[in-house]
Amino acid sequence: MPIENAGFLKARGIIERSAVALTLADLDAPDAPLILANARFERLTGYPLAEVQGKNCRFLQRADVPANAAARAEIRRAIEAREELQVVLKNHRHDGSSFDNLLFLNPVRLDGRDYMLGSQFELAELSRAMARAPAHAVALSDDLARIAEKADRIQMSHRRHLADTAAFLVSRWAG
Repeated sequence: MPIENAGFLKARGIIERSAVALTLADLDAPDAPLILANARFERLTGYPLAEVQGKNCRFLQRADVPANAAARAEIRRAIEAREELQVVLKNHRHDGSSFDNLLFLNPVRLDGRDYMLGSQFELAELSRAMARAPAHAVALSDDLARIAEKADRIQMSHRRHLADTAAFLVSRWAG
């Protein structure tokens, strides 16, 4: 579980308020466990955060779905390379029902730690999904921009604090 520092807390607020299903996995921890999942994710999958926190997101898959093998290999490659990815998986809800999941993965670095932001989108009907996908992508892009902006502000604040500290020390040494 990450230290709940300023960058992480701001990212958590954005994820929790997002209009799309989002998860956050800690890539610096063994097996990249989920540390956050918002209410949209809980509604889509039927899994509450309390039940999935600390688990790798592969619990949504079943071993008997060979079509997922190629997607899983792409996911592993993207995680290792810390790259964005969009892939379709056959996933299963808490009640056992299956759904086609258009998964977006985006690497995020907060306070010196690597995370993977996952956004899940059900492809119920292709025509319906095609109509909703652009809005989903825009909402996800907006959330990512807000997280990046907050991270930049925190870095700037840290740099300003270091500069103020250095100036204080120099003035003490000079005086």
